[in-house]
Amino acid sequence: MKKNEAAYWQRQLDLAFKNPLYKKWRKTTKSIMRRYRNEQFSGEQNNKGISPDADDNRGYNLLYRNVSVRIPFILPFIPKVQVDRTNRDNDNVARTASMILERIANKIIDTGAFKSALDSVKLSAELSNIGVIWVSYNPTETENGRIREDVLFEFVPDCDFIWQKSKRWEDVEWVGRRIRLTADDMSQYDAPFMEYASDDTDYNSLIDNDIIDQCDRSESTVSVFEIWDRISKCVYIYEPAGNRILAIYDYPYNIKFPCAKPLSYDTFVDSTVPVSRHAQFLSQYKAVDECNRKITKLKNDLRVAGAYDASVADFGKIFDADNDNKLLGLKNVEKYRNKKMSDMVWMYDPTPAVNALVQLKNVRDAYIEDIQRGVGTYDILEGETNATDAYATNRLKGSFGTMRLQDDQKDAIYFVQDTIRIACDIICQVFEPLSILSYSTIEYSPETLSNIMQSIALLKNSGMKDVRLSISLEDVRSYYDAEYKTNITDMWSAVFTQLTASANMIQEMPEMAIVCKEALMSMIRGYKVGAFVEQSMEAAIDNTIRAYQARMSQPQPPSPDMLKAQNEQAKLQLEREKLQIDAQKTNAELQRQAMDDNARAELENKRIQAETAKIISDREINEAELRLKEKELDAEIELAVYQALNPDAKVDTNLAA
Repeated sequence: MKKNEAAYWQRQLDLAFKNPLYKKWRKTTKSIMRRYRNEQFSGEQNNKGISPDADDNRGYNLLYRNVSVRIPFILPFIPKVQVDRTNRDNDNVARTASMILERIANKIIDTGAFKSALDSVKLSAELSNIGVIWVSYNPTETENGRIREDVLFEFVPDCDFIWQKSKRWEDVEWVGRRIRLTADDMSQYDAPFMEYASDDTDYNSLIDNDIIDQCDRSESTVSVFEIWDRISKCVYIYEPAGNRILAIYDYPYNIKFPCAKPLSYDTFVDSTVPVSRHAQFLSQYKAVDECNRKITKLKNDLRVAGAYDASVADFGKIFDADNDNKLLGLKNVEKYRNKKMSDMVWMYDPTPAVNALVQLKNVRDAYIEDIQRGVGTYDILEGETNATDAYATNRLKGSFGTMRLQDDQKDAIYFVQDTIRIACDIICQVFEPLSILSYSTIEYSPETLSNIMQSIALLKNSGMKDVRLSISLEDVRSYYDAEYKTNITDMWSAVFTQLTASANMIQEMPEMAIVCKEALMSMIRGYKVGAFVEQSMEAAIDNTIRAYQARMSQPQPPSPDMLKAQNEQAKLQLEREKLQIDAQKTNAELQRQAMDDNARAELENKRIQAETAKIISDREINEAELRLKEKELDAEIELAVYQALNPDAKVDTNLAA
């Protein structure tokens, strides 16, 4: 049989739907779905013929509680996508391309359609252990005649998703989804809409095997499978009821399947057919329901009941509900004056019923704890912190409470990552460049305008080959996770230390800028939490290096410190020149003073010489006068001696004089 023949796909669907493991999974999934809706007794009656809606037949909806507790912890919030280049080199075109793809991916995640589909997937995976989002290209014509390109995310219920029978998902060659077409929808395939009688044996057989949806009968639709075969790269539209292929067309884009590997928390090595985690505890769930029914019956036995002596008129009115703080009048009181109340009233003892009720509650609580431990709800509830506990106790509780959920969180993250990758592949391959530009809003980033179109061309030519799309698992960790915050603190502390050391080194040796950058980026890549700032940090470092090199290549205005130093130097120079001038003035003053002193000394010397000459002259005159006087005195002495000797002799006085 060839793939373009209807018999081939009839055989493939029979192998898939009639697989015993698949049939068992569908049966248990239906039971779990009814229990989640609290409809587990619909269409059933107990052995006493009690109606399913009776109060004593209503179960304790523990499944709903367990699912409601687990789902918020699977993905606390929708994570952000980070797109990196395969080779983290300094390629501006590739960098801009990764930025465009990252903007597109995060815009896809922020859309309400994706969030709605993801919420349905989380619930479906929790109940049936399979969740599927079908990604498709959807061009629509706008009012102005333009084509608006978009990506659709459609949740596929577990009952509508089918795949090739296989042991491993990697070996699956085709996947399909059931879609329901009306008569108008069938017209696009140029095929008549066929209605089937309710007593058609073959049609009923298809319904019994889940190949056809039973709702088709009441809604006037027909079940059709859209099958994507990765071997032939063809899409087949197959109608199992009429056993006919409505259409065959080639893959519209180069992808493996239009859906990621289904979100499944528990997998097995011998088959791709899932088994719900809650299916492992269906017997315990039923035991909880049975205990709850018995507890409800025992509650009816917890009442005030008894008998009294009917011979005492109106004695029973004492126990009437209307008798509120009233006294009753009794006749023939003397007859009963000496009797006790216990002699006239016999009360029902509910103690055995109370003991049985306590025992049933203990048994039910044990079943509940057993189920919650198995599905992980107990760990989450035990992980709730208490304000009165110590910090270390609360931290231990918080980490232990989410420890078992980490594998489920990883599966959910990988599912989201693969789904977004498929959407980005479709965008890169099919979208027009202007649609990519509009979808990413990258045109509002002026710093990348120079190479936007080159980057879009790179995406159109290479697609997802040259980029690596990733969603960090750290995104789904709780905000209050101390380890996560510690990693961030440690990273920034190391980064700031390295930045300071690098800045000092670059100032002394500018040629070491590239080496410092590579060392810093290697440090950031070593931290998982550094993936969010790696690109922005690298861009900031590159901009800083370019700005530094530009400043170094141009005459640099003096820095404030340099201006201050120059001012200080100028002041010192002025002081030095002032000191030199003062020294010159001092030397001139000293020289002038020395000349004055020399002139005064010379004048003084001359005066002294004159005075000395005068003194010498006066002394010579005095000496001459003294010699003259001495001569005169000698003459007078000689005259006196002569006269004394010659008294009679006349002496000429003139001669004597």
